[in-house]
Amino acid sequence: MAEIMRLLRNDHGNFVKLLNVLDRQIVELAAGGRADFDLLGSIVEYSLNYPDLCHHPKEDRVYKKLRDRDPAAARDIGDLEDEHRRLAAVVRRLAAAIATLRRDSELGSDGVVAVAREYMGFLHRHMEMEEQRFFPAAVQALTLDDWAAIDAAFVSRADPLFGPTVNRAYQLLHDEISHPGQGWRNGRPAHGPRPVEPPTRPATGERRRQHRMETFLSGILTGSDSIHDCSVLDVSPQGAMVRASEPLESGAAFALEVARIGGFRSRGKDILGPGVGARVVWSRDDRAGLQFVGDADAIARTMDGILSQAGWGSSPGTA
Repeated sequence: MAEIMRLLRNDHGNFVKLLNVLDRQIVELAAGGRADFDLLGSIVEYSLNYPDLCHHPKEDRVYKKLRDRDPAAARDIGDLEDEHRRLAAVVRRLAAAIATLRRDSELGSDGVVAVAREYMGFLHRHMEMEEQRFFPAAVQALTLDDWAAIDAAFVSRADPLFGPTVNRAYQLLHDEISHPGQGWRNGRPAHGPRPVEPPTRPATGERRRQHRMETFLSGILTGSDSIHDCSVLDVSPQGAMVRASEPLESGAAFALEVARIGGFRSRGKDILGPGVGARVVWSRDDRAGLQFVGDADAIARTMDGILSQAGWGSSPGTA
C-alpha cells in the first residue's frame, strides 16, 4: 500500500473518533442538557483546519491523477473536490451555530443539533464512499511513479490532535477522545466533574467584541521568512484574532490567506499593502492579535467577499 493511502485511511479512523465525541455532545444538547463549549469549539476548529490544510489536498491530488488514469472511475466517484468544499461549508455553519448559541442560550439548541447531525451524516457517507470506491479505484489505476510524485508534492505536517505531540490547544479534546466521559484535563484525571461554562451574552460595555465576528476559519499566515497555519477565531474590519501553529512575534508582518476560500489577496497580489496584509500587535502563547494594514474600505469589501463565500454573511460593521 502506498504511504499516502495509509495516512489517509488512518485519518479516517481518527475522524470517526472525533465524530464520536461530537455525537455525545449533541445527544446531551438534544436531551435538554448543556454541552461543553470548549470541546465543541475545538472540534470545529480542528475540523476546519486539519482536513482542509492536510487531508483533503492529498485526496484531491490522488483524485486528479485518477481522473487522468481512469476517467470512467473518476466520473463514477463524482466531483470529490466539490464534496470537500461542501463539507467545509457545513462545518462553518456548525461553527456559526455554536458561536450563536454560546452568546445567547435563549435561542435554543435546535439549530446546533440539526447542523451537527447533518455534518456527521455527510462525513460518514463521504468517508464510506472513499473507502469503498475511491481508494480501491486509485490503488488499481495509479502507478508507483504516480504515488511517488504525490508523496513528493506534500510537506509532512504533524496532526495537532492525533499526532505524536498534541498541540496544547487540543489537549482537552484529546483527553476526551482518549478517556471519554471521565473528566480528564491536561492529560490527567480531574478532580470532580468537568466544569461546563454556561452560554453568556457579551457585556454591554464590550464595544470591541460587538464589532467582531467569531469565525473559526482556517488560514495561512505568510511572512518574509516563515509560513504558519492558523485559525481565524474572529475578525473585524480593523483586524483579527488568530490561533497560530507557533507563537508569533509582536510586530511581525504577514499576509493572511483564508484556506480554500482565498484571502486578503487579489490575483496573487496582496491588496492590503505592498507584501503586507497584517501586523501582529499582541501575542500570548498560541494566540495573536492582528491589525490589518491598508485601506479600510478595501479591507471591508474583501472581508465581505470571504465571509460570504464561507457562508457567514457580511462582516461586522459593514452591512
